[in-house]
Amino acid sequence: MTDLVTTQHAVNDGVLRLAIAGEVDLANSDLLNNTITNLITAGHVAELIIDLDQVTFLDSSGIHALVRGRKLAQAFGIAYLITNPRKTVRQVLDITGVLRLLTEPPQPCRLP
Repeated sequence: MTDLVTTQHAVNDGVLRLAIAGEVDLANSDLLNNTITNLITAGHVAELIIDLDQVTFLDSSGIHALVRGRKLAQAFGIAYLITNPRKTVRQVLDITGVLRLLTEPPQPCRLP
């Protein structure tokens, strides 16, 4: 098991990049979930970018934390995007059907 490390970087006004490194599994997915929840509910972020470039493993609990974060961000009106998933992490996200949901910017709602 590799420890999970999270690092926050302000990209510009209202945009925050959360870099994740290590393995995201049942043992530490609560840390990821709590970190994302705290950033969204703090009220200082208009857009949250989750950078998965250094994630070497992602299980279903990690996927759940990422999807839950997206739903929470939507509820708070915050843009939420996952970037740079490595090949194996990208494959896991694709196989589980959440790759597009998490990696494509949300489209604005269009009223008829």
